[in-house]
Amino acid sequence: MRGACTSKTREVNLCPAAPEVERNSGLMLTAMHRGQPCQVGLCDMQPVTAEGVRAILQGDPALEWRWSAFSLDEMRETQAADPADVVLVDRSFGSLAVTEWLNALSRAPARPQVAVWSTVMSVAEAERFICAGAAGVLMRTALPAEVLECLHRLAAGGIWAHPSLFPRGIARAQRREPGLTAREQEVCELVRRGFSNREVAVD
Repeated sequence: MRGACTSKTREVNLCPAAPEVERNSGLMLTAMHRGQPCQVGLCDMQPVTAEGVRAILQGDPALEWRWSAFSLDEMRETQAADPADVVLVDRSFGSLAVTEWLNALSRAPARPQVAVWSTVMSVAEAERFICAGAAGVLMRTALPAEVLECLHRLAAGGIWAHPSLFPRGIARAQRREPGLTAREQEVCELVRRGFSNREVAVD
């Protein structure tokens, strides 16, 4: 559902896609490539958050508010009926629930770029979200310019992480470089193959 924005925010230049990212054929054609504004969806428990995100998007020609949902089930239904290009998801629904939703989404024929955000998030948890298919991880304490930068990067088909989580960049977690332990690499591989958290723990 679309809504009018009510306040202005500063302009942020569109960030190019990260060159090291290998695009997956299952991703939706990016808004940037269609020459249209990126449609943004939000799944968050707090209605006031939706108003804040809508306000941040105002005046940015590359981004357009699409809808908000207040549960993961509602988001699934809304995304199926009215697809957004980029979806911002609240980690407060539970790390397990969000990870399993990302696992299911990764097997869909077409899917949006997803950023998970949270007030508190460990590096290990952020890596798990990325392994499950998230293209971005963001802190709720981020500045408006950082929220826009994240959304712009994802709209271009790239990846983005808050500097406090990945000072050296998010690609390390995606590519499973030597910085990850053997168990972390194993977990990433199992998550990519669609295993649930319980199955990963048993394995």
